Amino acid sequence: MVPNHLFTLLSLIAMEPPASLAAEAVRQEKTRLLQAIRPLKVEDYVPGQYGAGKIAGAAVPSYRNAPGVAPDSQTETYAAMKLHIDNWRWGGVPFYLRTGKRLSARRSEINVVFKKPPYALFNQDMDDPRIGNVIRFLLDPVRGVAINFDAKQPGLEEIIAPVQSRFLYDDFFEKTPNVGYEALLHDCMSGNQMLFQSAETIEAAWAAVDPIVAPAQEPFLYEAGTDGPDQAAALLERDGRRWLPVT
Repeated sequence: MVPNHLFTLLSLIAMEPPASLAAEAVRQEKTRLLQAIRPLKVEDYVPGQYGAGKIAGAAVPSYRNAPGVAPDSQTETYAAMKLHIDNWRWGGVPFYLRTGKRLSARRSEINVVFKKPPYALFNQDMDDPRIGNVIRFLLDPVRGVAINFDAKQPGLEEIIAPVQSRFLYDDFFEKTPNVGYEALLHDCMSGNQMLFQSAETIEAAWAAVDPIVAPAQEPFLYEAGTDGPDQAAALLERDGRRWLPVT
């Protein structure tokens, strides 16, 4: 999931604009972005594995109690990490990635969090990690874009409240059933390689995660139906941040 799916989304959101939409131009920019990822450090990576819990009110067994799984399995069902991209555009900007199974909800999205202002113009607690503008690219199961920001509540008092503006594809376009692979199959048959990874892209992705693969950390357990292990929350808390809820 990490060097393939997550890094594909990372490259799409952070790569430089390609010279054209030609397949090779897009793939080159993806590769350059992944080659600029600073190799991961063990302390910036949190592996996890789900234990027993409840999802939608139904009991869920632990991963190690699933059929065909060894009772002492160290297979990861969750991963969270902090990345740095060493190029001119993204130098000093942290990227936080996470993926997991048996969480509280099924959702794929990219959140772009803008920096907080240096001081408060309104009556705000600037230490509140919620404060800040966020653009949310909604990928699955809902597709669209949402912008979260703070607005002054109507009235005489200076009260700041969170609001949201959003666009959803299903609100404007006819919903058609699909399984997610139609575009890839169509591009494969038509010879369009834009959405496929090149050998250089794959090598760059694995070079970034190699330092955390070799130590083979024991995964931290988390209860099924939650948002992951506590150590993943601590990863962001040390930077004064927190994950957006998986809802």
